[in-house]
Amino acid sequence: MPGARPEHTSPPQTETRYILHEDGALFRFTLQGGTEPPPLPDGAQWVTQAAYEEARAAMQERHEAQVAGRQAAEAATQRAHFDALLAAGNAEATARALSGYAGPVTDPSDR
Repeated sequence: MPGARPEHTSPPQTETRYILHEDGALFRFTLQGGTEPPPLPDGAQWVTQAAYEEARAAMQERHEAQVAGRQAAEAATQRAHFDALLAAGNAEATARALSGYAGPVTDPSDR
């Protein structure tokens, strides 16, 4: 009808829910208004946003520690290969190219 006001509709309400699985997996999803949450899989539980964020932060810290550990192990391996290549009589540039080591040479006689 001309001149009629359109109905005002509000955006659908949403609800964010959080799940923590017994294996440490985290899930976050948003439900649209009136939607029932899915059934929880075995070993999973609903958690609060605070518990989810805490578990997520702990997961991130573990990940960063693992990455740092792998990087340190890789650096040590590169240095060991570099030292072995130098000890075998290779030039420093060759030892660096073959080992991937980019750190300092601590013993001037290594050159």
